Amino acid sequence: MPQLNYISILFSLMTTSVILLGSLVNSFEKYIPSIFSHTLRYGKFSCKGELFLTTFEVPKAWFKHFYVYSSILSSLSLGFLICVYILKVHVPIFVYDTLDYLGGSFRLARISNTSALLAISLITLQCLRRFYDTHFVSIFGKSGRMHFIHYVVGYIHYTGCILAILLETTKFVHSTSLDADLHWEDLSYKDAVGTILFLWAWKHQYNVTVILSNLSQYH
Repeated sequence: MPQLNYISILFSLMTTSVILLGSLVNSFEKYIPSIFSHTLRYGKFSCKGELFLTTFEVPKAWFKHFYVYSSILSSLSLGFLICVYILKVHVPIFVYDTLDYLGGSFRLARISNTSALLAISLITLQCLRRFYDTHFVSIFGKSGRMHFIHYVVGYIHYTGCILAILLETTKFVHSTSLDADLHWEDLSYKDAVGTILFLWAWKHQYNVTVILSNLSQYH
């Protein structure tokens, strides 16, 4: 059984790549091959006129796709946790095996069941609203394009977020897997502050989406 946490490694690599590539593009874009800046820029800021690079582009409107995917995945994950915590449904062994493979069999329980349920609920709320945004609010121009890597990363991001939570949640770690209870006292002030900030940002992002959509109607 591998002991590497592949999810942690994946997010570390993605974060490092964005920081390094972003720094190069921001500071030395004139001196580096355009293929690097092309992977970061999209929509109105995408690189224009290079036929070879445009072969790796997909319509920006494809943002809708991974919000369909993430809405389904997060909703199913939330439903699964409700079944486990509230209805006391037995967790299939393949779930533990999959998490052990992705995060190592010596995983530690760093997240309480209650915090995990809260986190997945907020992720689901975000995904459902972004589904609404991209299908009924945002206006995607016909010429808007994005690099295929952007498209793939969207799927990886939401899948990884949910898996990262489950990997360290009390119920889904072997040494503590018998505990499937919710203890509301497990929620800390950090959970409260984080939830308030999330809801503020959630509403603010929607307001910005509406503003951008209204502006797009005038162009």
